[in-house]
Amino acid sequence: MANVQGRFSANSRSAYKETLTNTLKSYTKWVFQSACEIIASPDVGNKGAIYIGPWGKMYAITPEEN
Repeated sequence: MANVQGRFSANSRSAYKETLTNTLKSYTKWVFQSACEIIASPDVGNKGAIYIGPWGKMYAITPEEN
């Protein structure tokens, strides 16, 4: 995952969000299609967030709020 610091303009925030979304989609696809053992199966948390990855390095995919 990208380590991003500092402030962003509206355009760079949008570009970062798109990059992060694509990264999470790729990671999710890898987790479910990988031949590797999945250490932590997906679990649904508060507000529909889905957590994936090994317990020490979980990633959350949170749906956007309208």
